[in-house]
Amino acid sequence: MKAHVEDRLFARMALLMPLMVGLLALFWFLSGVIGFYSIERAAQVLVDVGWPIEFAMMTVAFWAVVDLVLAGAILVRKYAKLACWGMIGVSLFYLLASSLIVPALWLDPLGPMVKVLPSMGLALVVRVLLESR
Repeated sequence: MKAHVEDRLFARMALLMPLMVGLLALFWFLSGVIGFYSIERAAQVLVDVGWPIEFAMMTVAFWAVVDLVLAGAILVRKYAKLACWGMIGVSLFYLLASSLIVPALWLDPLGPMVKVLPSMGLALVVRVLLESR
């Protein structure tokens, strides 16, 4: 039986799957680690818009833990599909919450808000590739 275009595409994507999973895990792991490492600076963004420092620090720490959990979950096949949905959901929450609370982040020269969009796309692609053929 001759291989069709979709068969070759699926084969190529299957070869890229470990790289895509690794990139998602690294992205979310570093996000969590950087959140803890820069907790005071990250919390200051919230303090600057009127949040109490203690609540801002707890919020940053909580979401850093969420990021680390998602990074670990994508590496466990049993939880990978759920982790992909979690990554997309958390990303949507980050985009919505930051747009409402600190909309100026969209204008940051390093583009922290814009960078979330491709990570959501990658999580969606990985989620689809995790389906059995």
